[in-house]
Amino acid sequence: MRVISGSAKGIFLKTRSNDDLRPTSSKVKEALFNILGSAVPDCSFLDCFAGTGTIGIEALSRGARKCAFIERDRSVLPLLHHNLGLTSFNEKSRVLPTDISRGLDILRGSAFDLIFVDPPYRYNDYEKVLHAIVEKEIIGSDGFIVVEHYHKTEIKYCDKELSRARYEKYGQTSLTFLRYVRD
Repeated sequence: MRVISGSAKGIFLKTRSNDDLRPTSSKVKEALFNILGSAVPDCSFLDCFAGTGTIGIEALSRGARKCAFIERDRSVLPLLHHNLGLTSFNEKSRVLPTDISRGLDILRGSAFDLIFVDPPYRYNDYEKVLHAIVEKEIIGSDGFIVVEHYHKTEIKYCDKELSRARYEKYGQTSLTFLRYVRD
């Protein structure tokens, strides 16, 4: 997996794939960042269920001001740290080696502009994560949450502040874009 664009363009990142960790395909990653476009430069980015960090690193390469990574799998954390060092993004990054619930508690009030949520295949508690992001004020005004999921999984969002802005399907992978607007 390589960085597609920006200051780290062309750098190959270490990844691994198993039943619980599946890197976002290059096709989906490129489509995601084409859609996000001008929202990425100078944004604050949160990569939930970060794995080896390929999405957050792509955001940093494209000009994100900072990125936080939440990843609980201790066996994959060395790859994430290696990739951040390889791309020289250590100083713009914060790695939280914990589960999603604790990670969101730690980030309470952080107000990120863009949040990417891509849990393992068998994860089905999207609503809980989305609610926590809103309730803990982890997303800033007019921010976006992008959820990568299996195309047959319906993403339910319980908070009135979230509305579906866009939905895209790429083979068996879908991206649901949720916009956050505070009253």
